[in-house]
Amino acid sequence: MRELRLSLKFGPGFFPAENVSVVDIIPLDNLGEGQSGRIVELVGPAAWKHRLEELGLRDGAIVSLIKRGEPCIIGIRSQRLSFRCDPDMMVLVEPVLSASSVGLAP
Repeated sequence: MRELRLSLKFGPGFFPAENVSVVDIIPLDNLGEGQSGRIVELVGPAAWKHRLEELGLRDGAIVSLIKRGEPCIIGIRSQRLSFRCDPDMMVLVEPVLSASSVGLAP
């Protein structure tokens, strides 16, 4: 499992405020089935990034992994997309709690 971790680095004499936190950022295909994530960044060729943005995959959008595999099935808003991961294009997400995982969904 590939995992990227965003960490804050502080110079000498600088002490972070108590509300500073570390955020896990992972590739979309590393989410578990049924898990959701907020898109943080699209990494890849500009033309591919533009096409994914046209489909709704843009910074801040919430996406859920419906079915793992190659291709995987992802959900964004009211649509489902078949998504094949490519080494030249990466969708980075911050995992988020879904309403169903915390018992808020019916």
